[in-house]
Amino acid sequence: RSTSPGRPSSGSSVPPPSSQKVYISYAWGDATPEGQRRGALADDLCNAMKAAGITVLRDRDKVKPGDRISAFMKELAKGDQILVVLSDRYLTSENCMFELYNIWTRAAHDPEQFLKRVIPLTLPDAQLRTTADKLARGEYWLAQKRDLDERLKNGGLDAMGEMIYAKYKLIQKFSQHTADMLELLTDKNEPRDFDRQAEEGFREVLDQILAARQVDFG
Repeated sequence: RSTSPGRPSSGSSVPPPSSQKVYISYAWGDATPEGQRRGALADDLCNAMKAAGITVLRDRDKVKPGDRISAFMKELAKGDQILVVLSDRYLTSENCMFELYNIWTRAAHDPEQFLKRVIPLTLPDAQLRTTADKLARGEYWLAQKRDLDERLKNGGLDAMGEMIYAKYKLIQKFSQHTADMLELLTDKNEPRDFDRQAEEGFREVLDQILAARQVDFG
């Protein structure tokens, strides 16, 4: 009996896609045109996955008042698949970069394991077309780290508690890996035409998620 591409037949031993936990790592939308587009993209992606029977988890729905955001960020890094929506806002957000680095660390800094679990979607304003672009993103975080270094030298260490110091050390770590992570993500062949993707219900993204499910449990 024939089935649609990328979707297991009802007689397959592959577990249903609803058992596959897929997370989305993105910068929240805001009032700017770019922010509204990010928010709409995240909504469209989630709706398309839900329509395909795929369990999708995002911070806006998962994190309730009183919950710790950091707990969800750690949970996200353990996801079966993570959709990473790269934008300028994402690449300058501490929380977003913490999430990306947690995924990278969870993969033991292994490029194949990292790319196996991450599906990158790169918005135009991310500006990751050239090697210089990627180095610029790494340099941005090195500059943030140097600024914190200066604050520590000028007495800031006395005001820095253990949790803030842990964040400082994390920025120090991921700033050294930013360019490599971005090089891997842009090396993975992904659709760039978001308007076409949205019109087609993100079929190519859904096919990747369902194909990974078949590989893992086939």
